Amino acid sequence: MPTFSMRRMILITALVLPVLGHHSFGQPPSGLPIANAIRIDDSNYTRINLDGSLKLTNFRNKAVEVEVVRHILGTTDSVSHDGLIEKLNVLEDSKYMAPGSLPYWWGYYNWPNWWRQLNGIGRITWKLNLNPGQQIELDYKRHYFWR
Repeated sequence: MPTFSMRRMILITALVLPVLGHHSFGQPPSGLPIANAIRIDDSNYTRINLDGSLKLTNFRNKAVEVEVVRHILGTTDSVSHDGLIEKLNVLEDSKYMAPGSLPYWWGYYNWPNWWRQLNGIGRITWKLNLNPGQQIELDYKRHYFWR
């Protein structure tokens, strides 16, 4: 069952657009966890496929140019509307966090090697022009491995 969240995005020109986002397990067959999808050092990992989307509506009376950035855990498989997919190194690349926002324990936690090898942080960037009243849905598919 999808979960919904209402978020407000403040953009460069202090423009506020309401954003409706949802995440759900992918629809079968992609949504079924794939047991033993990969094996590393005598350990099996399950692949979990997820779908997500963000819906934006321009309620202003003029066209707007927006940049939407979404960070996800795992690997991004595909995005709509010519979004740019990047994979970040969770331990060395702080682009996914605001400066100074890492929790105090971050450096103390020993991330398992398998987690770094199989997952990480993905970043999706969309650059769009929205006409007055235009609504757009930004879809993406991703996957994550778990032991």
